[in-house]
Amino acid sequence: MAHINISSPHRVSKYGVDTDSLNRVGVSVLRQALKESDLIVIDEIGKMELLLPQFREAVTQAISSGKKVLGTIMLNPHPFADEIKRHPQVETLLVTRDNRTEVMRKVLNWLTEGVN
Repeated sequence: MAHINISSPHRVSKYGVDTDSLNRVGVSVLRQALKESDLIVIDEIGKMELLLPQFREAVTQAISSGKKVLGTIMLNPHPFADEIKRHPQVETLLVTRDNRTEVMRKVLNWLTEGVN
């Protein structure tokens, strides 16, 4: 979906972004997960993915769906990424070498909430 040899008006660093492939694969998989899954995993919400309005819309739908959404998001400031981080349904966890075990425990507890 991104490569140094892709000729595209959309670039992230030195990489050209194939937005058609990203839309065809990434957005369609998110929409399918919204219909069929109880847990939606998004890896990742970064500069490349945020180029697509369809991707941003699918992420917003996932977060607002009431389903569990586990994702990674860019740390650097970005208007849409920052909006997601402020969303009332979102809890952000910064993972470091020092806290990764604690974060893993927290995520596992969240994933198993309500599971008998």
